[in-house]
Amino acid sequence: EECNKFAQSYLGCDIRQASTQGAFSYTVRGDDFVIQFRAERSPLDLDIIKHAHQMHGDWVPEVKKLDSIPGHLTVLIYSMQLLVGVNYSLLLHSSGTTSCDVVPRQKETVKDLAYFFSQAWNSRVPIDSSTVLIKRLGFRQKLQTLAESLPPRFQPLVSYCKDNLQFVFDSAIPWCLNHGDLCDTNIIIDPLTGKLSGVIDWAEGSILPFGCALWGLETVLGRFDFEKGEWVYDEQREDLEDLFWETFRSHVGSLNPAQERGITVARLTGLFFRHAFKFNGLYAVPKDDSWDLRLLDGQLLGDRQWLTACVGSSDSVSQE
Repeated sequence: EECNKFAQSYLGCDIRQASTQGAFSYTVRGDDFVIQFRAERSPLDLDIIKHAHQMHGDWVPEVKKLDSIPGHLTVLIYSMQLLVGVNYSLLLHSSGTTSCDVVPRQKETVKDLAYFFSQAWNSRVPIDSSTVLIKRLGFRQKLQTLAESLPPRFQPLVSYCKDNLQFVFDSAIPWCLNHGDLCDTNIIIDPLTGKLSGVIDWAEGSILPFGCALWGLETVLGRFDFEKGEWVYDEQREDLEDLFWETFRSHVGSLNPAQERGITVARLTGLFFRHAFKFNGLYAVPKDDSWDLRLLDGQLLGDRQWLTACVGSSDSVSQE
């Protein structure tokens, strides 16, 4: 209630709750601006958001930190420009994604998302060798944890990531700002056209090799079917993924085999890091048959055919 009073007083207009709330935040919207209240454990890095705004323009609204509510100093308060649109999950997965009116909008989302990722690829950040070494060791340690903890069915792909990690950290792969939580609720689109309106919630954004956030592409290629208790891809998934990469290459140019390998390994590793660790800051692996591992089953071992595509081609690329 105090949050609502603060927001209404600050904005000077009627407010309403955002349709989707985060795990560590409470968000309300006015006519033109959004006020977000965040737990102290999950602050926004304003430098990261400034970087994202410079890279992606109006797709990432600028953020201003506000003074705290008296007596509630642990509640962090931010204001930002309102993005007009709805989150991807509300529009395209509310009644399935095979109708003739939905697919064209889905294609627009995919094309804009490809351009979004190309902006990151084209915005290389200089990184010193010590940072590269530390991050690479961290990735290897996490993959080793998964090798020791995940069920056997995932092990060929975990081994593939471990054996090809050098391609992710090769100089041909740019380091850039990666969105850390590119889920469907953080992708805002125009409900009429499907075009991207923006990407929100950069609390977990970080500078990493390109591709570590590409697990978010799966978000627009399928959905978790709660009735079946499993991840399912849309019927047009292959066409949408082809469209994504065609659009991406049109903005970044051709990719050599080593770069393609690096992107693939980064994307796959990102999927593991996203779903195979509990969201508690510890290297704890969810129990088998958990929601997260069901996601991995559908995204890695289902009709996506990662096992054949990755492991079957593991000897086809040499690193200069």
